[in-house]
Amino acid sequence: LDQMEEVLLEDRDTRENATLVEHGIARTQDQLTKSLDRNIDKFELYIVRNILSVPTHLDTAGIVEQACYETSGSHTQQEEDQLDEELGQLRRKIHQAEFVKKAMTEKMQELDLELQNFR
Repeated sequence: LDQMEEVLLEDRDTRENATLVEHGIARTQDQLTKSLDRNIDKFELYIVRNILSVPTHLDTAGIVEQACYETSGSHTQQEEDQLDEELGQLRRKIHQAEFVKKAMTEKMQELDLELQNFR
């Protein structure tokens, strides 16, 4: 609309009525804004009513309860104990790897010092 106003004000026939052009552009902008706001409101209502709503025939609470029930009793105590043992072994391996890494880092620093002293 700003460009339309500039074009109209550049023309010598419409330049004489600059206030009318400005007033007309302002009214056009107001009408476009109102129309856009109204259509956006309609779109928002459509989204809320048709897309973001859960149909009443779906029982979501029952679905969630069923999923929780199915996963809660699916493991035996023996399987859980085995998983705990594997987890413990993995933790021990991690601690060993951290110890080895620390020892290797210290040895590498010592060798770097020896190399610098050798030069």
